[in-house]
Amino acid sequence: MTLPEVPGYELGQQLGQGGMGTVYAARSTSDGSEWAVKVVPASRGVRLRAEADRVDHPGVVPVVAHGSHDGVVWFAMPLVHGSDLRERVPLPPAEAADVLGQVAAAVTAVHDAGLVHRDIKPANVLLDGSHALVTDFGIAAPLPDAGTESADLSWTSTDEPDMTGTLAYMPPEQWRGDPPTVRGDVYALGATLFTAITGRLPYEQRSLPELAYAVTAEPPPRTGGPFDGVIAVAMAKDPADRYPSAAAFADAVRRAAAGEKIRVPRSPNRRLLAAAGLLVLLVLAAALLWWPRDSDAQVVTRLVCAQDNHMSLRDSPAGKVQRHLQHGDRVVIDRSRDQGAWSFVHTDNGDSGWVLNQYLGDSC
Repeated sequence: MTLPEVPGYELGQQLGQGGMGTVYAARSTSDGSEWAVKVVPASRGVRLRAEADRVDHPGVVPVVAHGSHDGVVWFAMPLVHGSDLRERVPLPPAEAADVLGQVAAAVTAVHDAGLVHRDIKPANVLLDGSHALVTDFGIAAPLPDAGTESADLSWTSTDEPDMTGTLAYMPPEQWRGDPPTVRGDVYALGATLFTAITGRLPYEQRSLPELAYAVTAEPPPRTGGPFDGVIAVAMAKDPADRYPSAAAFADAVRRAAAGEKIRVPRSPNRRLLAAAGLLVLLVLAAALLWWPRDSDAQVVTRLVCAQDNHMSLRDSPAGKVQRHLQHGDRVVIDRSRDQGAWSFVHTDNGDSGWVLNQYLGDSC
């Protein structure tokens, strides 16, 4: 596969790929220094809005350069030697609490700079020894009351409804397309804490409608340990019921780690939650019908593997299950759509169909 051209950098090994772009190891052509460069095809219909020096915190991977060239937009960051949290889970609860405390401190700095990250998840937490860093501001957005029309670095859709994010870690209001808030990131912190402790996704439903309903109508997941109260508050369906800030979340994590019992709040009325879930399903159905298919289908051919047993291979994103893949089954991604949520894949035995991207990964 031909690597994209980025002025000033020579791209090398692919480090990762998500719905919004691909990250490569790179060398500066001027001095040979090592960097990580993220590239997003211009065909994704996004524009770069950057004032990338506003977030200054040791737990945030900074953006050192950005631009556009030959059909792609790109930004360069320091290359972190280590692994992401996704590759390290499950962690002992005390270690998970330490990591999420660091992440919450970094997210607090992001909020103080007038931004919402909107994509906090294990894959966007890099671990360099015992030091945790937050990366990938690909869909960051300004806070509604930040008094600015631009974010430090946000990839903003120019022609589609704004429901970007990693599905299993998105709060209910993000599924509805509501304006971003600090408490949306708090929800994602709680979901990431759950995964850090258990090694599982917070909701493991295998179709998009099932997942949308679970996020909006099912109770927050439990680990069976001392952090269940923290997770339940952070992942409350109503943003008003969550911790008001990432700092408050971090304080609750510290108190739970020290042995304080954090009460699991009573679940809201199930009928109201079910109604909210049905509303999100209607919004989702309308969005899937409205989003342009051809412009959103991008060629991203690469070899990956299923990361979940009984992963559904469907004839369309909302269609019939053709077969189930097992963990480690190799597939080739042919194209993606619906803002990268789904990919059309080919299996080794000649089958093909649509799968949810969140159940694909480079580790086989």
